[in-house]
Amino acid sequence: MTPRRLYLTDQDARRIDAVLTIRTAQRDRAFLACGLLGAAVVVLLAILGAAIL
Repeated sequence: MTPRRLYLTDQDARRIDAVLTIRTAQRDRAFLACGLLGAAVVVLLAILGAAIL
């Protein structure tokens, strides 16, 4: 049995590229949101610490 080759057309390649680009953008937004949330927590802790002192 010979292995089958998969040939991609230009249209297939563009579709794959579009999906990967969307997923990359979603991942980047998720990382940014986590970073901003972490920064907000640090700021709140600093404010609470200053209020206690």
